[in-house]
Amino acid sequence: KGANRGQRIVETLRGKATSGMTTDEILALTRGDDG
Repeated sequence: KGANRGQRIVETLRGKATSGMTTDEILALTRGDDG
């Protein structure tokens, strides 16, 4: 399931080009530490 989550993030980053998201937020998603 972790791979699927990672792919979703990558696809989102590729699509939005990290628009409206900070590097910290992206790192938080990749690490899975959301709160």
